Amino acid sequence: MRFILIIVILNLIFFKCFSSEITPDLERISEYKYKSNKDFIRDYETFVSSGLINVVIEISKGTREKWEVSKFDGSIERDFAFGKPRTIEYAPYPSNYGMIPKTILPEKVGGDGDPLDAIVLGEKKPMGSIVQVKVLGVLYMTDFGENDHKIICIPLNEVSSFSEKDLQIIVKNISDWFLNYKGQGAVKINNFSDEKDALNLVKEANKYYKKWGVKKIFY
Repeated sequence: MRFILIIVILNLIFFKCFSSEITPDLERISEYKYKSNKDFIRDYETFVSSGLINVVIEISKGTREKWEVSKFDGSIERDFAFGKPRTIEYAPYPSNYGMIPKTILPEKVGGDGDPLDAIVLGEKKPMGSIVQVKVLGVLYMTDFGENDHKIICIPLNEVSSFSEKDLQIIVKNISDWFLNYKGQGAVKINNFSDEKDALNLVKEANKYYKKWGVKKIFY
């Protein structure tokens, strides 16, 4: 009996450590879907002001479950592969991971057809939270040959505690994670560029959104 109790406790600890925290604003629709009263892609603006953008947190720092905003209805859904919910087999996410609303990089211009991804440095953020961030740069990379660039940013309320000289080390750690989390050869890192190039990419993706929107794809 004591052994069974220990196993249950360990399972609870593991689940808590590697599952995303959920913001109270999300309503649980099913085991694999959460919904807000707003569409995360279409109901939030890209820019807060010059140099500041909104990011929707899909995956909390330090967790392994793969969640993403649905292009169909703007909810947050568990990502599936081969009929099973995806859980990262490598180390957990080194930073918060999310998407930038009202952005799209279409395949016809070399993108992956999805909203722009963002890596939010700093403290762990709950899934479904909307974070105002300062853009720091962009990590140019490909995932199985498709452009899959990541905007690197820091929450506005954590800028004062962030040191620019640490950015190079952070980017190196994040790059190493991406190079390994899907196995060798899946992801290729091209280069890291500055805030100006990152903001230009966000503006471009927002322009494409305004022109074409995001196709409501149902999986």
